[in-house]
Amino acid sequence: MRVGLFAAPELPARIAVDLAEQLPELLDRQHDGSWLVALADEPLLARRESVEAILDAGCQARSAEGWDVAICLTDVPAA
Repeated sequence: MRVGLFAAPELPARIAVDLAEQLPELLDRQHDGSWLVALADEPLLARRESVEAILDAGCQARSAEGWDVAICLTDVPAA
């Protein structure tokens, strides 16, 4: 399984780096399989105005990168 971490800059990107190191082992403990975690910085992710826009950007990145799952990390508060 390919998991993509799609992160806004600064704090979300730093969290994504740490998470990318830990996530394969954590996932393997709960679900047998081979886990590949990829990182993608997205400077514009922090400027999205709605949760829907952030999710759309994550879905587009998932498709473009060939990930099975995309996780969006941002510090934009949900409304």
